[in-house]
Amino acid sequence: MSDLEANWDDPSFRRFLLALADRHTVVRYDRIGTGLSERSRGEGTVSLGAEVEVMAELVDHLGLRRCTLFGFSSGACISAAYAAAHPTRVGRLVLFNGYAVGARIADEEMRRSMIAVVRRHWGLGARVLAGVFMPEGDADDLRRFARLQRHGATREMAARLLGLTYEMDATDAYRRVAAPTLVLHRRDDRAVPYEPGLEVASLIPGARFVALQRRLRA
Repeated sequence: MSDLEANWDDPSFRRFLLALADRHTVVRYDRIGTGLSERSRGEGTVSLGAEVEVMAELVDHLGLRRCTLFGFSSGACISAAYAAAHPTRVGRLVLFNGYAVGARIADEEMRRSMIAVVRRHWGLGARVLAGVFMPEGDADDLRRFARLQRHGATREMAARLLGLTYEMDATDAYRRVAAPTLVLHRRDDRAVPYEPGLEVASLIPGARFVALQRRLRA
């Protein structure tokens, strides 16, 4: 889940975006169902294909003939699927902590438990997600991240999108990526294990893989 305004209020995230914007035009968007975007999504619209359609419409709306895509976590699947479907529109790919098959992120019991806690108690679920994504964060970091998650989506939408994270399979899309690709993955990451990152790099022809330490300092 994301919220463009709340993200901007995070000092570390703002520094990261400003560093990118020093040399590039940076475009971010909240997925439909989250943040400042439309908060409702009908049945059948929570899918990898639907996410790619939204990205395609956005790129067309902005009039971008060619762009670089930065995909984080499940965004790696979406970015790769778009690049495979629209090879002439993507000049480069940067994928951070991505995966190919969502079901391999965690075992079935863990996946069911995570979705259940998010759906039943979004406050607790947001805190659990904060601990997964920021295992070394201090109390302020964890509170800020959990608050961002709660503001970013309703508990039902959060549960549906988390379910999509686990359901995605972009294996074929990665194999069809033609753009030069950099795959970054943190060692010992709790959200997405290291092995799925290696798999992503192995699937994309000519991809470069860089292993990172768990904690990244701004």
